[in-house]
Amino acid sequence: MKKAIKVLTTTALLASLAAPFAAPVSAATENVSLTTPVLSTSTAVGTFASLGTVRVAETDSTIGSITGTVASPQQITITLPQGVEFKAAPTVATLGDFVTTNTAFAAADITLVPGSETTKGYTIQISGRTGAGAASKANLEFHFDNVADSQVKLDGVTGSVKVGIYAPNSGITSGDVVVGTAQSAGGTAVALNAPNISRAAAQTLGTIRVAENRAGAFDATNTINFVLPKGFTFTGATVGGVNVNPTMTAGLPYTIDIDSNGYSRLKVKPLAVNTGSTPAFFNVTPIISVDSDADLGDLKVDVKGDNAGVSATSVVAAKVAEFGVTASASGDVKTVYAGRQDQELTKLNIKEGIAGSLLSNRTIVLELPEWAHWQTLPTEDTGVKKGDATITNSGSTVDNDRRKVSLNVTAGGVLTDTTLKDLKVFLDANAPAGDLKVKVSGSQGLTGEYTLAQVKKPVAISADLKDLKIGVQNQATGDITIKEDAAGTLKAVVTELNNGWNKAGVVTNTNLDGNIVLSAPSGVKFAGVPTVAVTDGDLKLKSTGVKLNSDNNQLIIPIDTASKTASTIKLSNVKFTVDRTVPEGKLTLDATGNALDQTRDSNNVTRDAVVSADVANVVTPAPKDTTASNIVFKLNSKTFTVDGKEMTMDSAPLVAWDRAFLPVRFAANALNVSDDNIIWDDKTSTATIFKGDRVIVAKVGDKFLTVNGAKVPMDVPVYRSAATNNRVMIPVRYLGNALGAQINWNAETNEITVGTQK
Repeated sequence: MKKAIKVLTTTALLASLAAPFAAPVSAATENVSLTTPVLSTSTAVGTFASLGTVRVAETDSTIGSITGTVASPQQITITLPQGVEFKAAPTVATLGDFVTTNTAFAAADITLVPGSETTKGYTIQISGRTGAGAASKANLEFHFDNVADSQVKLDGVTGSVKVGIYAPNSGITSGDVVVGTAQSAGGTAVALNAPNISRAAAQTLGTIRVAENRAGAFDATNTINFVLPKGFTFTGATVGGVNVNPTMTAGLPYTIDIDSNGYSRLKVKPLAVNTGSTPAFFNVTPIISVDSDADLGDLKVDVKGDNAGVSATSVVAAKVAEFGVTASASGDVKTVYAGRQDQELTKLNIKEGIAGSLLSNRTIVLELPEWAHWQTLPTEDTGVKKGDATITNSGSTVDNDRRKVSLNVTAGGVLTDTTLKDLKVFLDANAPAGDLKVKVSGSQGLTGEYTLAQVKKPVAISADLKDLKIGVQNQATGDITIKEDAAGTLKAVVTELNNGWNKAGVVTNTNLDGNIVLSAPSGVKFAGVPTVAVTDGDLKLKSTGVKLNSDNNQLIIPIDTASKTASTIKLSNVKFTVDRTVPEGKLTLDATGNALDQTRDSNNVTRDAVVSADVANVVTPAPKDTTASNIVFKLNSKTFTVDGKEMTMDSAPLVAWDRAFLPVRFAANALNVSDDNIIWDDKTSTATIFKGDRVIVAKVGDKFLTVNGAKVPMDVPVYRSAATNNRVMIPVRYLGNALGAQINWNAETNEITVGTQK
């Protein structure tokens, strides 16, 4: 009967080794290793190692989870991983070397399951909870460190050593617990710091720490060597060990020589083998001399030797640098927009090569392109700064155009690596797309140009170009689109500069309504308000308010809500009137308005175009005038003849101030000037006549005409009244001269003859 039980329990144990652990739903214990020692991957013949102790404990909320009865005992199986075995299998007599409990259990409560005991694992069962502390939290501790039997031997194990706990259908959590780490012999070398040093004598390198991978890895026979590259020479060192092993605590002896390859070498020899359980380490802080032509940059020290406690490696123990200061962009290059204020550039890093390179009473000058201006002055980012030299805008100078700021330097004694932040600028409307480069100069000696932003235009404007004729009114062109570069580039609520900014400062005006203004060139007017609509994105325009200015040469588009998705505005039914002064070529609209441009110029007057776009082709001037050769008007008569053909008009020539006056429109019509080229502005009481290469402006009441911009004085004024049927009347002779006509007066017949060459 005993034999059958033994076979059954052994089979159950083997099954538990093969199957993965799965914690039951009711699992309620915390399983932890009290220590995780570092071990050799293999123990020597006849030697054994100690693993950590595993504690299986109830929590405050799960008291009573570890229990059992005689009729229904709770079983726990402990298994070792491959390559790990106990020194001896547990027995009833030695079970206490493997398992201990707190006062929740009496000795008789926990027993070894017969037949389960091997050097690979065992099973215990709990058949009661009768200890004095049964009502308190219970715990079990599984030991792997008793020198008599529960220590282990290792054979080719690497990495984490995990012990398996298997307790099905119980209140105990099943799973693996790490109780140690197996590592090969050898050591690890690392540089704890890497200071900047110069090409000079007595330079202290960073501290190099050499640590055992496991206790006892260092031998006491061979040296651990540190080798410098060409151009560097050891002159001294501080060497010390830190460990519970007394032989490693004092300063370790070292020697300096030249190796077989001609390189400077520092040799350290451990005083004794570390017999403790904690890996030992020692620190080396070398002092070296650096040749004047030694390589700049990272200084790598080779760590090697015949000592079993070292694995050959290289560590960067310093950086060789020269006195001086360098600058560089810190972070990704930002995007900024033409015409926009309060835009932040990428931060600028300022770094010393050697401590003391930044000198007191020196300056660092940051200069922007001619179309960019400092809105705020840069400051140091103290959150990322290293060192104690300072760069400040306190007492700094700014030029009147706010393009140059001179920052002041105060020296320090610690190597300084600092970053300038708050590099906020505003850009002129005509700032070109491309790199925004900040030029660095000043008495500190720092020079160079650094790209701190990419300039973009906030919108792009395109059009379906149509031909427009010179001298023709109300001509349709193709659709025009305005497309945002990114969401929100067209502003609905605007903050803009509102003073004549200068070196004294910048003042802004907030909460302004944003709008786009499209301006036509001289001689071109909008013939009406186009249809304006958002065709893509979520930008919103004001439902009312799209309008023309009083001169009809600007279209104003108000923004109601800025976009969260880049949007497109479409203008359709666009019509222009093109006068005779407009040259052949492209008709270009300029886009301004504070939705695009929040800067203006330093006099707070003009707005340059943020974007200009060709929207039509101006072609084919109107045919040259072919006027009649003989036009006859008669005083006080509403009929006149053109080359003998009688015509009528609604106002007759008259005499005033002893001068004969002709009605302007009819005289111009007779000279082949169409009504399209005769424009009346009722607000200013001004008539404008376009005839060939001439532009004649006549304002009621003025005693002069303006011909191609030049004033032509008269001895009587331009006249208009109810008596003339509100027609504008101009003295005959002045009108004839202005129109390039020949005038003859016949006093006997009261006839005025106008003649020109065809």
